Amino acid sequence: MKGKSIVASTILVAVATVTVRLFSFVREMVLASSYGAGMVSDAFVISFTLPTIVLALLGTSTATVFIPVYTKIESDKEYFTSNILTLLALVGLLFTAVFATFPESLVFIFASQLNTETFTLATELLRIMTWAAIPILLIGLLQSYLQIKNAFFTAAILIIPINIYTILSILLSKSVEVPSIMAYGVVIGNIMALIFLFAAVYRKGYIYKPVINLKMPELQMLFVMLAPVILSIFINDLNQIVDRNFASSLAVGSISSLNYAGKSINILIATIGAPLATVLYPRMSEFAAQGNTVEIRKCITECTKRLIPVLLPAVVGIFIMAEPVIRILFQRGEFTSHNTQIAMECLRMYAPLLLFSSLNAIITRALFSVSDTKSPAIISAICVAVSIAINFILIGPLAHIGLALSTSISAMLTTILLLIVLRKRIGLLHLKRNAKEWCKVLIATVIMSITVSIGLYLLPVMDGNTIQCILLTGVLVLLGVSVYILMHKILKTDFISESVILIRNILKSRQNKKEKTNEL
Repeated sequence: MKGKSIVASTILVAVATVTVRLFSFVREMVLASSYGAGMVSDAFVISFTLPTIVLALLGTSTATVFIPVYTKIESDKEYFTSNILTLLALVGLLFTAVFATFPESLVFIFASQLNTETFTLATELLRIMTWAAIPILLIGLLQSYLQIKNAFFTAAILIIPINIYTILSILLSKSVEVPSIMAYGVVIGNIMALIFLFAAVYRKGYIYKPVINLKMPELQMLFVMLAPVILSIFINDLNQIVDRNFASSLAVGSISSLNYAGKSINILIATIGAPLATVLYPRMSEFAAQGNTVEIRKCITECTKRLIPVLLPAVVGIFIMAEPVIRILFQRGEFTSHNTQIAMECLRMYAPLLLFSSLNAIITRALFSVSDTKSPAIISAICVAVSIAINFILIGPLAHIGLALSTSISAMLTTILLLIVLRKRIGLLHLKRNAKEWCKVLIATVIMSITVSIGLYLLPVMDGNTIQCILLTGVLVLLGVSVYILMHKILKTDFISESVILIRNILKSRQNKKEKTNEL
């Protein structure tokens, strides 16, 4: 896959991911408008995230290691895929049987300090949502299969039904005052997404056959790689469990506020860093299978060079504009200005995640591609321990702010350690060659941030109604982007010139394809 193809595929994945995340964001906005940041929203956030977090131990980790193993298989790849799908379905059935019967145990692990009313509602919602276990486990693997087939856009876009049905169920539950309806919407949405994904892989030539073969050599290979990835995800999940428990000891609504702020930053991570990691992963796995670490290094260095000029100003911009952003997105209905203030404080502390989480996704995939799944697990354990320690230190004086800040510090430490390990695995990345360029990026970012901060101070962004807030926020964003681009031109950075050349090449390539099609 050439540079133009990687960029084009990344753009397609980004468009699909943004679309999905926008629906996810609408879900959070509808939840905030309908129930604010209170008991019902806290219960829903807990019950909605619990199955995903727990099932990610197997589902996400299996989908992750599936790609490099599938790439190496020379025998019946479709048989291998069916074998894994069957095993995942059985695990999902077991999960449903256990936690539909005893949901209280799972809620207690994640949020032991909830008040009685919130705990009871979360338990009721979770009992229903566990029926989405099988779809949740299978969706990730089917998406990985489509990514291998270069159907990145399809893999990303087909999970939209999850959010559509959840949004409709939230609105319906509020209108009839029956919160449990939200849980049924989540289950139906996951089932519909699974159906659409099966239809997509069928069009790629795959037909599921119910088989179980635990002795399959490729399955044994997957199990060997799987254990460290499961451990890594478990450790990250442990961090969320601890954070939820800390947040449950704070004022009612703290869990929701952290969730709203987290969703705000995650949509940007999913738009910029995650699509690039998704597109590069199958390609890096192919290079690794060929023993070509030079190309893997080239992928990482080139992507890092292009990401930093985009991510750094975005981090600063989010920190500066956090309050109007939260107001525009959530402050309506039951979500008050007080809730905005709390969520804004969390968003500012989460802002660095945009940079570090995006880089971590790419570096981790690079390590996975060379069959190193142990290092990310060990690094995750170290960083989670640091995060928990920081939580204990900061929750007293800073409350919810301390919880969000500890997450960003942990992500930064993860990036540093991952880079050290990656260098040992594949050699020097030669990132220092870009130091001069990044200094120029830093200067442009500082000038941009000063300009936007002055504009935010002078303009009545938060004084009028929501429409005025939207318009003035848009003005400040355009001002910041214009100043940033102008500074790049003044400083003569490579970012602008390379971006222009890349766009021209993509457009030229599409024009050539169009002309060839017309000739035919």
